[in-house]
Amino acid sequence: MWDWSGCVRYTREQLPRPCNDDAFLQVGENLYIGPDGGPEEPPDFINHSCDPNCRVQVSPPEILIVALRDIGEGEEITYDYAAWMVHDPWEMNCNCGSPKCRGIVREPGAG
Repeated sequence: MWDWSGCVRYTREQLPRPCNDDAFLQVGENLYIGPDGGPEEPPDFINHSCDPNCRVQVSPPEILIVALRDIGEGEEITYDYAAWMVHDPWEMNCNCGSPKCRGIVREPGAG
């Protein structure tokens, strides 16, 4: 488990413009966490997978990264970026390499 509770929180209206979308994670319908301008932390490097080994758990005020299974030494930590996308038109091409790869990461049911 990794605690992101101390991350800077934004509503959609508070996101900086222009916004580097890939630096912000949607964790609720109108709630995002993103860089705080401080030193980079290990959670800043968690990547997407269509078959992730972690998930985001939001129970305000806590925002946690929780393992879905045992993660081996040296294994990359991943979560599904699309799991929390709500009314968000953002999308990206996916090359996660998983047999379950969807090819495009976007809001579930979109496109």
